[in-house]
Amino acid sequence: MILTAPKWSAWPCSFRLADNRSYAEVRRFSKDIQRVISCFTRAQILVSPGGYRPSNRPHSLTVSDDPIRLHGTSRLWLSIRYMYEIVQDRRGAPVDVHTVQYSYDVDDETGRSVFGYHWHPAISNRPYPHLHIGHATVDLDILHEAGRSDNANGLRAEIADVHFPTGRISLESVLRMLVTDLGVDPLQEHASDWQAILAETEHAFQARQSWHH
Repeated sequence: MILTAPKWSAWPCSFRLADNRSYAEVRRFSKDIQRVISCFTRAQILVSPGGYRPSNRPHSLTVSDDPIRLHGTSRLWLSIRYMYEIVQDRRGAPVDVHTVQYSYDVDDETGRSVFGYHWHPAISNRPYPHLHIGHATVDLDILHEAGRSDNANGLRAEIADVHFPTGRISLESVLRMLVTDLGVDPLQEHASDWQAILAETEHAFQARQSWHH
């Protein structure tokens, strides 16, 4: 369940119309993400307080169960976070919702990072979308054989902190990779339609996105 709309009846008509448009745009945005994650979890998308109205500061979308336990043989966990803004036209009317930041982080069952796709353009020295390679890409058995602790960095020291540039990454593409390459399973009720749902929502995402690289 995504947060419901506030009541507008006591507001002047012009404000009521603008807020209804804001609500509709955020609802569309959050509903698509809910459809995607519902193929893999029963967790719910949460809109931050005030997240249905334009603001000078970005709003957030998070997940009720964070991180999400993914089903399958690889025993992975996924954390999802979006920051977004409600875009207004020159008259101040809401017309769209734009993502201004995202993170998709995959951890192993011990909480160690496997990898993460991030985009946080407000950080001036790393404004581009990028990939982090986590310590959990090195198997614990290898660390133990080397006499290292579970939290030790088994990667080359310089690799652990690299921000590998990527294009813009959709949540759908991350989940598709987790299924096809890393042994994650969709929920049983979506075993036959998860690919079609991801393709549909990803197409809508690509059609609306304000930049493509």
